[in-house]
Amino acid sequence: MIISRDIGSQSSIVLQATFDEYDGYAPTDRFIVDATPHHLPSEYVALAGYLVFGTWASGAIVFPESITPELSSAMEDDSFPVRIRPQGINLVPKLVKLGNDGFIINYDGGVAPAECLEVEVLPYGLNEGFLRKPGRMQVASSAFIFSDVLDHKYFFRPIIAAALLASGDLPLGRIYLSAHIEQQEVISLQALFQSIGIELIHFS
Repeated sequence: MIISRDIGSQSSIVLQATFDEYDGYAPTDRFIVDATPHHLPSEYVALAGYLVFGTWASGAIVFPESITPELSSAMEDDSFPVRIRPQGINLVPKLVKLGNDGFIINYDGGVAPAECLEVEVLPYGLNEGFLRKPGRMQVASSAFIFSDVLDHKYFFRPIIAAALLASGDLPLGRIYLSAHIEQQEVISLQALFQSIGIELIHFS
C-alpha cells in the first residue's frame, strides 16, 4: 500500500491510498479532513494514514515522508498477526518532545480538563469546513465512511486521525478520549501515539 498526500488541495488535507495486490480495499481510497493547518508534522500524517487505512494493509506500506523506527515498530506491533512492513525508515536519531497542548474527543460526556480544546469531527458532505473558537474546534471529515465499515473496536481510529491532522498547528502533548472503547484498543492506541511523543488518556 502506498499512502500519499494530495498537495494540490488548497482547502483540505487529503490522504490517498494506492492498494497493492495483497491489500484489502477500503470503502474509498481518499481520506479528507477539511482543515489547512500551517504546520503538519510528518509523523502526524503517517500515523493518521495508518489509523485510517492500516486495517486494509498487508506487506509493505509507504507513507508520504520517512518515519521514525519507533513509529514503524509501533505499527508492526499493532498490526500483528498481519505482517506489515513500513518503508522509508529514517534512522537519524530524533528527539521526541511532549508538547504543552492537548485536546479532547468527547463521545461519552466526560468532563474535559480545564482549558482543554474540544475537537468535534463532523461527517463530510453533510458538513463542510473548519471552525475554531475558544475551547472548541469543529472539522468536517470523511472519517465516518471508514468508521462505519470497521470492526467496532476500531471505530474511533479514523475519527482520532481526523482530529490529529486538524490539530497540526498545536504543540500536542496529550489527547484525551472519552468514548466507550475496549481496554486492549486503548492500550494499542497509547502505544501508537507514544511513538510520536503524544500521551493518549482514556477517561469517562
